[in-house]
Amino acid sequence: MKKNLTALFLLIGLYSSAMHIVGGVVSYRFITGTTYEIKLTIYRDCGSSTPFDSPAKLGIFEDNGALVEVIDLYSPVVTPILPPNDNPCLTNTTGACVEQGVYTITYTFPSPSVGYTITHERCCRNNSITNVVTPGDVGAAFTAHIPPSAPYQNTSPVFNSFPPLFICLNSPIIINNSATDADGDQLVYNLCTPLSAGTPDDPAPSPLGPPYNEIQWRSPYNLNNLMGGIPLIIDPQTGVLTGTPNSLGQFVVGVC
Repeated sequence: MKKNLTALFLLIGLYSSAMHIVGGVVSYRFITGTTYEIKLTIYRDCGSSTPFDSPAKLGIFEDNGALVEVIDLYSPVVTPILPPNDNPCLTNTTGACVEQGVYTITYTFPSPSVGYTITHERCCRNNSITNVVTPGDVGAAFTAHIPPSAPYQNTSPVFNSFPPLFICLNSPIIINNSATDADGDQLVYNLCTPLSAGTPDDPAPSPLGPPYNEIQWRSPYNLNNLMGGIPLIIDPQTGVLTGTPNSLGQFVVGVC
């Protein structure tokens, strides 16, 4: 079976202190019957004056778009992710870091013959992002899809590591975005346009069902020119991302 896993990360070439969403992913693990463990992982800038959302809202939708339930998630496990210090071209003089918040629940879906979409929506991104139109007004939607459980029980892939917080200007990059699939299914990787959700006036909305709007790339950036310089290319079989950025800034990169 071929699977698709979507995550959003912010590759930072120049850091400015803020309190905004950096990335995230929804994943799930089959337990038994129609019961799954669901994880919502959110990445944000450190130094926020407010805690992670508690509750954070997770929407469950049938494939026909019907809302099943909105679940409140509480008490995330919060862990700081510090920049690596083994690259000679990087000097982290700002004390910058990212916080990871992980919410975990066990949930029993109503029917094994129905597919479900799991969604979390949150605004907003950092105003200083280079490659997105009005990024401070744009949020993010993180989703996962559970196909009908018959004739198989599905567990989503999980990314093996968080990408680096900093990359070096005019320096070739090699970033491993690979994931592990507990079912041994085939994984295929590509660069994709992240989804948009939430507004500054309603930053933590009750999730809506798909389809979702995509963010708007700021000209001249697009999927073929995400960071300037030699285009980013991801190996569809390994998930390894390569390229040579030549623009200083903060850049959103979506990996599917």
